[in-house]
Amino acid sequence: MAYDLFDLPQTPNTQIYNSRGTYVWNKPQGITMVNFFVVGGGGGGGAGGVGGTTIGIAGGGGAGGGGVTKLLIPAIFIPESVTVVVGEGGNSATAGGSSYVDIFNGLNVVSTRLLIANGGAQGGSATVGTAGTAGGGAAVITATASVYHNLGIFTAIAGGNGGAGALQGTAAAVSTTTTLTGGGSGGAGGDSVSIFGTPGTINGNGTILPSSPPNPRTVSLNGVGGVYSMAPFQSYGGGGAHGGARTAGVQGGTGGNGVYGSGGGGGGSSRSPATAAPGGKGGDGVVIITWF
Repeated sequence: MAYDLFDLPQTPNTQIYNSRGTYVWNKPQGITMVNFFVVGGGGGGGAGGVGGTTIGIAGGGGAGGGGVTKLLIPAIFIPESVTVVVGEGGNSATAGGSSYVDIFNGLNVVSTRLLIANGGAQGGSATVGTAGTAGGGAAVITATASVYHNLGIFTAIAGGNGGAGALQGTAAAVSTTTTLTGGGSGGAGGDSVSIFGTPGTINGNGTILPSSPPNPRTVSLNGVGGVYSMAPFQSYGGGGAHGGARTAGVQGGTGGNGVYGSGGGGGGSSRSPATAAPGGKGGDGVVIITWF
């Protein structure tokens, strides 16, 4: 069994597209069924707030995960070639892109595409004293999004929501137990005295914790990157970052990047004249085609 750069298994009956871009898949001869598994890009986490040393500053919000769709369809109904588009994960405070499978040279509309999975929403960027809002996971794609859903067995699931940022205390935990593509957790900030927030945890099959609490006067720590499993498929978003020290010019940490459709974490708070700490990038989508 061969493996690609991302350690995803490739077999003679499987084609995996795991980097943003446009591809063409040609239907093999002599097959009977095709299964399309499509994941939208994760949203980018929100940037942390920026302010002086005497005020409270909050962290950015974590972004939502991309949606997931699946279509098992008789091969006789699939044209000889289809276009595969893998949605890009959103950059800081930017929504993730849609992934879809379309007839060759199609227009990505109801009458041409086979199925689509939308990207997750971006995390909200923080302002002075106001934490960044959580980005929502991509909504469930309905059966009416493509006329061709009626030719096979269609399934859809929403992306996971991100978590809001925090000014002080601990940001809300993000759960990935009921979704396949998780949201990122919110970044942290601090008040005007000495109380510093902690990024939210990401809880799934086990618990993914953000980086350990920093020395609040000397260190800014980035959020941890997302992780994934292929058997069974599930991706976890990036962790939120910690806020910078209460010293002028210190930038907060950057939010952790999502992976394979999961959302990026929120950026930590910064002290001016430093620039805002960006949120983590959302994970690119995935399209997996199997046939038999």
